[in-house]
Amino acid sequence: MIDRLISLLRGQPAVDPDSYDAKQIAAGALLVESCRIDASYAGVERRAIKRVLGERFALSEPDAEGLLRLAERSQSEVYSDFTFTEAVRESFSEGERVELISMLWEVALSDGELHSFEDHMIRRVAIEVGVTESEVDAARKEAAARLGLGDIQPTG
Repeated sequence: MIDRLISLLRGQPAVDPDSYDAKQIAAGALLVESCRIDASYAGVERRAIKRVLGERFALSEPDAEGLLRLAERSQSEVYSDFTFTEAVRESFSEGERVELISMLWEVALSDGELHSFEDHMIRRVAIEVGVTESEVDAARKEAAARLGLGDIQPTG
């Protein structure tokens, strides 16, 4: 699959890329990108990604941290998110794709704000992976409710 996701996206030996599958790496990289897009990749968002990855993929805290580090490297080494969205489209079920969009919303909203770049990126990824607009909006509301937030509108 895309040359083992570009040799597991040129993973460094510090994190064993064989410990994670392409689905986990693709999801992690998209989560990282959704936070980096507004140029404020802060501790709150990073912790949210690690928590969401751990919960979604049933990973221990150290394994979630390892996946996050691999996802950060992978995301920074690939020119576009096409590699990741293609992996999601090819290997995730319809329900898993909607769940990924919900994960993206949860991480983007974790700092209590929604930058317009984050909103745009999540909606673009949803289109690329085949998630409908109504599913995107429902996933956003569910993510906000999980975080105890109301309807946050994009800013910036």
